[in-house]
Amino acid sequence: MPPNLALEIKCRESERQALLSFKQSLVYRYDILSSWTTQAKANDDCCNWIGVGCSNNITGGDYHITRLDLHNTGLMGEIGSSLTQLSHLTYLDLSSNEFDQIFLEDVASLINLNYLNLSYNMLRGPIPQSLGQLSNLEYLNLQFNFLEGEVSEVHFSKLKNLKALDLSDNFLRNCTLGPYFPRWLRTQNFSVLDIAGNMISDKIPRWFWNNLSPNLLFLDVSYNFIKGKIPNLSLKFKTMPVIILGVNEFEGTIPPFLFGAQNLDLSGNKFSDISSLCEVNYSSPLYLLDICGNQIFGHLPRCWNRMLNLASLSLAYNYFSGKIPHSLSNLTRLKSLNLRKNHFSGEFPSWFNFTDLIVLDVVDNNFSGNLPSWIGLRLPNLVRLLLKSNNFHGNLPLSLCNLRRIEVLDISQNYNISGTIPTCIYKFDALTKTLNASEVPDYLKDLVMMWKGKETLIHGRNLQLQRSIDLSCNRLTGEIPNKITELVGLVVLNLSRNELTGQIPYNIGQLQSLDFLDPSRNNLCGENQDRLIVQDLLFAISSGFIIGFWGIFGSLLLFKRWRLAYFKFLRNIIEKPL
Repeated sequence: MPPNLALEIKCRESERQALLSFKQSLVYRYDILSSWTTQAKANDDCCNWIGVGCSNNITGGDYHITRLDLHNTGLMGEIGSSLTQLSHLTYLDLSSNEFDQIFLEDVASLINLNYLNLSYNMLRGPIPQSLGQLSNLEYLNLQFNFLEGEVSEVHFSKLKNLKALDLSDNFLRNCTLGPYFPRWLRTQNFSVLDIAGNMISDKIPRWFWNNLSPNLLFLDVSYNFIKGKIPNLSLKFKTMPVIILGVNEFEGTIPPFLFGAQNLDLSGNKFSDISSLCEVNYSSPLYLLDICGNQIFGHLPRCWNRMLNLASLSLAYNYFSGKIPHSLSNLTRLKSLNLRKNHFSGEFPSWFNFTDLIVLDVVDNNFSGNLPSWIGLRLPNLVRLLLKSNNFHGNLPLSLCNLRRIEVLDISQNYNISGTIPTCIYKFDALTKTLNASEVPDYLKDLVMMWKGKETLIHGRNLQLQRSIDLSCNRLTGEIPNKITELVGLVVLNLSRNELTGQIPYNIGQLQSLDFLDPSRNNLCGENQDRLIVQDLLFAISSGFIIGFWGIFGSLLLFKRWRLAYFKFLRNIIEKPL
């Protein structure tokens, strides 16, 4: 090999000039493109520039720029026609920048592209139909922009090789993919598909399910109005996909092939039968199963031994009844169990022993019997324990004090829980720190709790509100333990409508929200009640501003489902006739 071959300039001059022209149209905060110089020297070969990749034509030996990857580099401005000169590009990633205009018609002239990612920018205007000419395209992501206008079959009818498509989180004021299910999907073989929140109010045709690939990685059709039953396919996934069908109008039996997913969200539909769980004849990879908010009646299936990998199980807001089946004890990896708002009954079973459990929510059921004395021993890692509105009775067990990581404890509205508040309550270590970060994973952080006298959905990012003890509406007697003042991280304390007596602990006014001075039930004295009320009012005002601002704008920034709902609301306001 000649010694000067390594110094050979591979970059073609016309393509180098195209990059320099592209650079001139950009605005950037950092010197990320410092390697892009005007000098045509071997050591400044544009094939070596940041974000640029070249390859040679095997037959002719000519090098061309085939890859441009400048994602998350703080670039701003407009992208003009200079990129059209890079006709050999196969990979273009300009995602996670602040471009406000990319002339997609020009991008559509790059006929060799197989990867195009322009997501997380501020692009405006319609998606041009000319994108449909990129017949080699396999990956297209335009997520999280301000694109608008009609998206139709014409856009995608020629994209025969498309495997991944994401158009979500755009401000589609005039038209979305709906109301009919997009027919152009019939020609595609997707491994990734996200068409969430597109106002589709149609049945998914049989051909869609028949075309599902065993190599499916991600499917999200949530937040539409899709109707009908899902057929029972013999499909077996090879890749443990994430499947999100939530907030639609699917009905009937949940088909067993869906249990081959890793994450399965079927919430907010009209499914009426989960018995097909027992038809799964293999060890399911299912890690997260959410079927809350459906119309499922009757007892739980008794074959949970097929779901040994489950870490999160939500059956909330259905019509389940009867006792918890023993086969649920096989779910030894369970971290969250949500049975809220059903008709489960009976005592907590003696086999209930989930040492990894973080969240246990059985609010609004018909469970009965004494509060289990073992609850703090067998469930030592609980961060949330929610037993509200059941028929439990007996004393608060001393083992509760073993819940060192507890952040939310709600045993309210059982009405027959008696005895005293354990004096060892100060052992709730997580509540003795004001800045302790929650150990609940992001996907479990939504919480319905009593806040200022009414039931409120607290979003997971508002961690300052997820630190509460609610023992109200019971028959607790005796004094409030003085040690409760050591729980300086506690935000909400509700002891109202009990039969407590004695002195209110000194300095309890430092707790940020107090709701226990109910003269109709408690007989407390000591602290000046008016001062506490003023403190509560001031906290409510300041918290209202902070939570209101970040609860809306912070959540819109971070959470896709909230953005979709907010954009739809804005669209309705904008389009409302005067």
